[in-house]
Amino acid sequence: MSQPLQTLVLLTVVFSAFLLFALNSDIFYSSFSPSLSRNNEHPDFKRYRDIRVLASEEFPIDDPDRRVIIVGDIHGMHKPFKRLLERVAYNKEKDILVHAGDTVAKGSHKGSLAIIDYLTRHNITGVRGNHDQKVIEWKGWQDWFATLPGGNDWLSDLHSHWEKAAVKGKKLKNWVKNRRNESRGEDAKWWSLIPKQWVPFGDHYHIAKDLTDEQYSYFLSLPLKLHIPSAHAFIVHAGLLPYDLQYDFDDHKRQPLARAPRIRADILRFNQGNIDAMRTLQERSVLQRVPHNTDPWVNLNVRSVVKDRDLSSSAHKGVPWADYWNGQMSMCAGFKSERAIQIQSDAQIQLGISKTKELPCHPFSVIYGHCASRGLDIDRWTFGLDSGCVAGKKLTAMILGPNSSLSLSDVEDDDDGHRDDDHFDGASVLDEDHEGNDAIKSASPLKRERTIPFGEDGAAKIVQVSCKGQH
Repeated sequence: MSQPLQTLVLLTVVFSAFLLFALNSDIFYSSFSPSLSRNNEHPDFKRYRDIRVLASEEFPIDDPDRRVIIVGDIHGMHKPFKRLLERVAYNKEKDILVHAGDTVAKGSHKGSLAIIDYLTRHNITGVRGNHDQKVIEWKGWQDWFATLPGGNDWLSDLHSHWEKAAVKGKKLKNWVKNRRNESRGEDAKWWSLIPKQWVPFGDHYHIAKDLTDEQYSYFLSLPLKLHIPSAHAFIVHAGLLPYDLQYDFDDHKRQPLARAPRIRADILRFNQGNIDAMRTLQERSVLQRVPHNTDPWVNLNVRSVVKDRDLSSSAHKGVPWADYWNGQMSMCAGFKSERAIQIQSDAQIQLGISKTKELPCHPFSVIYGHCASRGLDIDRWTFGLDSGCVAGKKLTAMILGPNSSLSLSDVEDDDDGHRDDDHFDGASVLDEDHEGNDAIKSASPLKRERTIPFGEDGAAKIVQVSCKGQH
């Protein structure tokens, strides 16, 4: 073999060895971006925070000098939000303000930025909504994409093309889909760095682009669920399930509500302190051991249960998840109760629950938003507060605490001459003749109570303001 040929063979072997090493060591990918793997996997933009537990002083419903005010989906509707705080005489020095998620998007861009600015500056307690989550993900993506050499230039050029297409009346979602499908070469590589199904340059994208670092940190601090042991309640944006739908609801081996929490026999005394401790354990078990409740998609999106097992984000399919929740809570007979509970609601009969069934549990409540199509949706153990503000309907607040009652003289007439807190959109309230039987039914406006039961022996106040023409 000639010397030149030997040299060529040697160089080929060396180059092949280097290429094999490079392909297995991410060296090519790291030269493009330190954050990319060989498979162009994206960093974790979701940044979920699962559960935050609130102490009694953070949710002071028993303090006679303080109130807890929980607001439904705001969606950037800044003017109604301000009016609602004025209507309930919110005192930021004493009252605790809480939101149920979906604070931004769908309303005006300016309004969304004003809302997130207020919530951040005052560090308002709340949970993530599905729209808040989309903003979080876009912000994380934007910060990451900006670190890629040439990334901002490509994105700026793409945005210029979109602005020209928008002038011609193109729809953003269709334009993005076509642009992605038609991309080739280097352009296709950049598109591959935008997660599939994501649509840049929309509402969530632009809100994320204008977030400050402090506002982004506030969003990241929001959990998917709040657990308030002292109130025996949860707050979640979309929903929770009381039991694992894969098994019978009374399966004592698998279902948290079908068995009393285990506490050492030598410390078990059925005084109030130990009962509260057992209730807290059982509530925590529902959050952590029911698989659906550990799924962020459920917390952020669920509305219904279809065919007794499948979960759906549609409000027009199946049975509302809240019906399952109220059915289970109605069977809670306490950890040592001997009484039989008579189940009478249509929802429970529909779910096939025995009329004499009881479970070793105490009931607890869920406060949520997300389902504007059902309007204000109040039941015995579930409180749906999304009353469609962004669609021009109402923005709702639920007030808890000994000092939560308002007299009619305390409430100003709304712009249309109505007293907002007397006119509930689709509310379900206590039957005036219930005489302690906890029956819930829909009522005409003339018969509606302005207070609703909360917990086993508490009450809450519902106040609303109009959002009509307030974008």
